[in-house]
Amino acid sequence: ISACLVGSEMCIRDRFYSGHQDDVNVKGPNNSTMMSFKDDNFHSLVRESIQNSLDAVDDKNQPVNVSFTLRQFDGMEYPSFFDLYKHIQGCLDKFPVQGEPLYRPMLRYFASSRLNQSINYLKITDSNTKGMEYDKKNDNSGFNRFIAEGVAQDAEGAGGAFGFGKNAFWSLSPISTVFVSSQAKNGEACFAGISKLCTHVVDGELLLPYGKYTSNGEVVLTKKEDIPETFTPKATGTSVFVLGIDSVDEDALIKAVLRNFWMAIYKKQLTVKVEQKVIDSDHLEDLMCHYFDEENPNLDKNYEYNPRVFYEIVRNAEKSVDG
Repeated sequence: ISACLVGSEMCIRDRFYSGHQDDVNVKGPNNSTMMSFKDDNFHSLVRESIQNSLDAVDDKNQPVNVSFTLRQFDGMEYPSFFDLYKHIQGCLDKFPVQGEPLYRPMLRYFASSRLNQSINYLKITDSNTKGMEYDKKNDNSGFNRFIAEGVAQDAEGAGGAFGFGKNAFWSLSPISTVFVSSQAKNGEACFAGISKLCTHVVDGELLLPYGKYTSNGEVVLTKKEDIPETFTPKATGTSVFVLGIDSVDEDALIKAVLRNFWMAIYKKQLTVKVEQKVIDSDHLEDLMCHYFDEENPNLDKNYEYNPRVFYEIVRNAEKSVDG
């Protein structure tokens, strides 16, 4: 989104940038792909983020580690981040009726008083992964695939099919903004920040729905000194920052992890940490018993199934009990 973003501790000039939109390919506020991930209690976010990490495992003899933590940065460090407000207002100006349910709450988030407050975000970080490499000339490089729309991973055994699942990150963000940074095994780092809105009008100009954080004209930052300190990768792996999340339902996150990845945890392929709570093979049985009854009731949503019955079958079969 074309707004200047300047950190008080940074000596470079950063900004959000959005190009000009033509009158033909206008994108409205109704995004069926994004909306399909709304209100699913972190299910899609957990499934997408952890599957991405498992697809990029480095040492297969060790578990992949994924953590979910709520963090914040001082709004005064990046005051021009709040210029995103005028682009959200531009969405309402372009689509005053259709855009009201989606963009009015975003405007409330950007109340002027928040300039002196902190911006919360959910940080999702992995380790024992290869990270993502960025090649400006190769659309199939890992980092390019992540920030692109509808481009899936092509790695053998990758869990994604069409590349739309990553929209779960933006769908969960109250301001539809996600930052991502990664460090590959060769030590190279990359960073990008993307907002997904709709075609909008600012100062009489029709602008594209996608805005990207830039520095020195580059959409993807590849020099650590150009990346804001808060988002600089410290080791090999990937971090995704879902901006605007003020609170997290830890129990919902843990249940989503267990529903989607209990087998990987059971086989010691995965360890997950939700704030200070550890989900690994040593704690798996206690967590299954705590969060799920032995019964398997029919629930309203297909992702709310009870995984305990399947866990019990596998565990007993491997112990030759009721196999």
